[in-house]
Parts: sequence; C-alpha cells; structure tokens
Amino acid sequence: MKGANSTLDWLIFSDQAPPANLPCNIHFFPDQLQNLAQRIERVAGTKVSITRPYDLCIFRPCYGQVFAEYLRSYDFWGHCDLDVLWGD
Repeated sequence: MKGANSTLDWLIFSDQAPPANLPCNIHFFPDQLQNLAQRIERVAGTKVSITRPYDLCIFRPCYGQVFAEYLRSYDFWGHCDLDVLWGD
C-alpha cells in the first residue's frame, strides 16, 4: 500500500517504534541518538556535541553524506521537519 505522496519515499531514523501499518513508501530505521552522532562525526571528521534530538537540526546540510549508503538508489534527497504539510 502506498500512502499519500506516493512518488516520494520517506526515510525516518528514530529511536521510537514505527507506527503500525505503515505505507510501503515510509521506511523506519531504528537507531539511537549516540549512533547518529557517531555517523555525523565520521563525516565531519571532528567530535560533535549532540545531547538532545533537536541538536540534529544543525547537521541537516550534511545528511546526504551522513546517510549516503541509504540514498545511493535515489536521484535526489531532501529533508524537512515532521510538522510540514505536503501535498501534490
């Protein structure tokens, strides 16, 4: 089952459990905040301070490199807040 915005895939990295019955274009990847911080440190080549999830916002411009292994099959990628409304 494809959900709304069926032409897009959504890749969500979270320490929260995914909701039941997700559409097939929404992909949850279980991960912990400290693991995401380590991914960013490898790309940035320096130590980063991430003590709360909101701190991830400042690293959004480098997500293409941080999550490159998940993005290889896509022509483009983007990021957004979860409270953004999307439409056709």
